[in-house]
Formats: sequence, structure tokens, C-alpha cells
Amino acid sequence: MFEAAIEMFEQRVNALLDFRKAKRYGAAFVLATVEATTSTQYLRTTTALCAAVAAHPEVLEPYAKPSRGWHIRLEQAGTSPAQATVARLAADGLLYAALLGAKGVFVTQSEAILELLMEMTQHEKQSSKG
Repeated sequence: MFEAAIEMFEQRVNALLDFRKAKRYGAAFVLATVEATTSTQYLRTTTALCAAVAAHPEVLEPYAKPSRGWHIRLEQAGTSPAQATVARLAADGLLYAALLGAKGVFVTQSEAILELLMEMTQHEKQSSKG
């Protein structure tokens, strides 16, 4: 079940890149994560994963490798590693807020939040001089 959810998520990220709804991997990752907050199937699978991990932490192993790969790819996707990490944590936070029923907390700001996260992940890395 979890492997299918991981594959479905990765396919969505790639589709967003293929259809040019996102210019960079980081933006596609953020957009796919935020979109998942409206997917009943994805939320149910993620809820089941959280429950399973609480009782059996080893259940998380199949998720660990793709998660590390996503993070490495985010850090290399053209924005700074710090911005990529902040954007991922924020997108994950929105997903977990939806899981916990706290989605209403950010609904009024969802467009502005998504816009800010997309902004953080769409641009080229700025070289540091000095």
C-alpha cells in the first residue's frame, strides 16, 4: 500500500514537470504535496502510514530511501538547500495539518502560502560572492 502511494506521488511530481505546471523539481514537489491535502485516498494512506509507524517503526523503511532521494533532489533543484528544506517542511506541514483536521487554519492563506512556496522553489540558485 505504501509503495503504491510513493509511486503515485512520484508520478504526480513528474507529471507536473512534464506538463510544465512547475518549472523545477522543488516546485513540482511542493505542488504535489499541497495537492495531496485534497486527495482523500492520499490522506487515508498517509494516516495509515502514521498509525503503522507508531506501532511498528520498521514500516517506515520503504519510505526512507525515496524520502532521502526527494530531499537530495530538492536541494539540487536550483534553489538554495536551505530554501528547499524550508519549502519541503512547509508543504509537509500543510499535509499533516490536513491529516489532523487543522486544514481550516491555513485555508484563508492557502493561495498566498502556495505562491510563497512556489516562489521559493522556482528560481535559480543565487551565487554567493564575497
